[in-house]
Amino acid sequence: MQQKLIWLKVSLFTQKGNWHYLLREIELFISKNSLYIAEYLIEFNFLSGENIRFSIPISEGSVAEFVPLMDSYFKRFFFERNLATKTTLFPVIGIFKPFEQNTIQYGLFDISHRSTNEAKLGIHLSRVILTALKDCEIDDETLITFAFYLHAAILKVLKDRAQTAHETENYYINSGFLTGSDISLEFLIERFSSNRQELMVIYQNIMVENRLDLPHWIGDWITSINDEFENNNLSLTDPSQVETYQKITSIVNQHLGLSNNSWLLVSYFLQQTIETCQ
Repeated sequence: MQQKLIWLKVSLFTQKGNWHYLLREIELFISKNSLYIAEYLIEFNFLSGENIRFSIPISEGSVAEFVPLMDSYFKRFFFERNLATKTTLFPVIGIFKPFEQNTIQYGLFDISHRSTNEAKLGIHLSRVILTALKDCEIDDETLITFAFYLHAAILKVLKDRAQTAHETENYYINSGFLTGSDISLEFLIERFSSNRQELMVIYQNIMVENRLDLPHWIGDWITSINDEFENNNLSLTDPSQVETYQKITSIVNQHLGLSNNSWLLVSYFLQQTIETCQ
């Protein structure tokens, strides 16, 4: 009889500047423990301190053996690497004191609310995140650029599938999107102006799927998005495609831990780039 799978969920706390080191170690851990690990979820998170959420489904019978192995592995990694720390600045996101940096914590989040399809897309996205970001230092600029790639690819798939692109583009062109925001329209305009050429090149290369000028992981992400629409059995003209699009968008933002301000930047960049390239 097939054993029940249990999701092991850990939060690996270290400052964002160390995340690429941690991603490499996660990749190594997965490789060394392939007997246990077939799939995984990776999410960037900022609650109670900067951290990476790492979730693995393993068989119920393996829990007692695997948990101590995982615990000792990452504790040893943090101890031996002696990763840099930074002073916590207050106020912080959330109401609780941040956890100590370079530690492993348990029971801080839940994924039971996810549907099977959402978990599957998250698994594909996690592989893309690991491949794309393990070799570059991660900062706000990195996350915003990476999010732009991912969201532009979602738009590319939807445009290829149906004539509902204008409905999804309006998702970014909401006149009230700055209501209650602590960043100004002038700031968004300045940021787009200084990055305009790069964003246009990225967007246009994705739209024509120019594989010579795109990172190799973008093809895997486009395939995963297409699969998501197919898994929902949506016809090319099904209006539910917009709902599926918004769900995928939400999953991307959750996995990247995008703040409201970061999402405003990505959204505005997409809006302006779409209009400029039309």
